[in-house]
Amino acid sequence: MLELSPAAAQCHAEFLRRVLEHAHRDSNVALEALAAERAPDRRSATQAEFRYVDPRDGSTQAIPAAQFHRQYALCLHALELTIYGYCIERTFGWERRLETVFSTRRPARWRRMLRPAPLMALRVQSGSGGASVSVGAAQRQACASRAHLIVRLDESMQEELAQAHAAEKRARSVKVRLLAWLARWRGKSRP
Repeated sequence: MLELSPAAAQCHAEFLRRVLEHAHRDSNVALEALAAERAPDRRSATQAEFRYVDPRDGSTQAIPAAQFHRQYALCLHALELTIYGYCIERTFGWERRLETVFSTRRPARWRRMLRPAPLMALRVQSGSGGASVSVGAAQRQACASRAHLIVRLDESMQEELAQAHAAEKRARSVKVRLLAWLARWRGKSRP
């Protein structure tokens, strides 16, 4: 089994998009090759045709064996990769440029006390129309990976991640959760 080093691995979101797009295309090529290998005309070349007697006129009819096989091949319609992690800010380069990045490692406890860290999702999707990368809130039952991966984003994606992060912090703030709990409690106490 491949062991990941404790040091952070870095990649760009564009790299993940290209990798998934190539995987989608290569999977479909492999499925087409498999379908060509198992083509009905090849498989049924050695099989005898099905003969029957037509009840209308008593003549002998034949159906080729290839018509009893499925006439379609499998195709991968879409491929999606979802990575769960957190929105953090890191400095890069000799000019120490501050960037908003997607990290699978949870921020330190003292950072979470100052700035809440809701779980986010980075989705890379590939389909017949091309590949795309998007960020958003994670599902409640999701959990982050133990591997330390940092995904660098382009400027528009950094802004989108920061906005989604801020919206998720507002939605999960103590005040909002307390008001929701009080509303549920009041609803249960009424007859």
